[in-house]
Amino acid sequence: MKGLLSFTSPHGKERGFLALYILHALCREPKSGYDLLKEIEEKTHGAWVPSKGTLYPIITHLEEEGLITVVETGPRSKNIFQTTEQGRGILRQVREHRHHQRDKFLLLRDLHMEVFGEERTNLGDALWQMRDAIEGIPPEKTEAATRILNDCTAQLRNLAHHDSDTR
Repeated sequence: MKGLLSFTSPHGKERGFLALYILHALCREPKSGYDLLKEIEEKTHGAWVPSKGTLYPIITHLEEEGLITVVETGPRSKNIFQTTEQGRGILRQVREHRHHQRDKFLLLRDLHMEVFGEERTNLGDALWQMRDAIEGIPPEKTEAATRILNDCTAQLRNLAHHDSDTR
């Protein structure tokens, strides 16, 4: 896998993050291409909306590879897709190896920091260390960890608020 946040399909094709998100979204519930576009727009608050010319070819390739399938053809010949068992297997495999995806994401983060500055590098590193610590927390301690993170967030907001009061 050469791309950041990508996976290799059963046919040996490298697929990017959008294909991965499509598998994830269609695993939760069947959707049309239009529904996927609207969902992405909503989740990113309009900051990223792939074009139809980007989304629909990916849907076609995923269908040809047996990772998604049409479950219904709605009004105006609108196809509703869902993830197949093979697609769910790919998604499980990617999730099981999420530490590899994290390492790739860190490379992207490093490039971002190089372009946009490093004045908050220490804070970013601390966040990633917290993320690593969270990965090791057993399910029965999730509630306690959530309380700790909520307290930390409140303290950080107080710092930010206090800083704006002193200007």
